[in-house]
Amino acid sequence: MTASAPIRTRMKKSTLYLLAGTVVIGSALLVASYKLGQQSGSEALSRIQLVWPAFDSMNAQDKAIISGYSITCELEDVALEKPAVLACLQAASVDPAPLLPKGLNADQARARLEQLIPAD
Repeated sequence: MTASAPIRTRMKKSTLYLLAGTVVIGSALLVASYKLGQQSGSEALSRIQLVWPAFDSMNAQDKAIISGYSITCELEDVALEKPAVLACLQAASVDPAPLLPKGLNADQARARLEQLIPAD
């Protein structure tokens, strides 16, 4: 019986090391994904502000419509130009599964986006 004690100890240590390694790797991946998400959000916001410089002061529902469409069309990957931003958001408005705020259907959100687009 005493011969099996070192084996159990080694198994416990290896399990502990495996668990610790998993926690460290998982934490690193979580931090990396958070930073990437933050960067994507910042890039999308800079594109939104090309069209709506006062985006931060818009009402919550309008911001939710624009934000949902920006996620749907992956706005952070679009050229930093007003026509490209508008094209992306309008494409998202006809997407079969856009991200929409609660309480609005696709037609209502699409109509509101069109109202929000500046006339320039």
